[in-house]
Amino acid sequence: MSTHDDDARKPRTYPVQCRGETRYVTVPGSDDLQPGPGSEPEFETFLAEAVEAYAESSEMAGPDVRTFAEAGVLTRNRGLVVRFDQVEFQVTLVRSR
Repeated sequence: MSTHDDDARKPRTYPVQCRGETRYVTVPGSDDLQPGPGSEPEFETFLAEAVEAYAESSEMAGPDVRTFAEAGVLTRNRGLVVRFDQVEFQVTLVRSR
């Protein structure tokens, strides 16, 4: 019988693009829980990669993911512009504490 704690300690695999294919690799030290993003720039990168990985694993058309700076959004906040075909979302990132 497996417990939640046992599952949390198993090595995790991460998607990596290699010659147009997604391969799943185990990252050294991934058997321990990894720290989450600690800053807005780190969370921005984390969120962009998560959106792209989800789209790829769901076999949906790849989204266009750009930071506010890359997309030319006039704001001092950090964030992402995510576009799926004709639908576009703006996700603003504001650290609360």
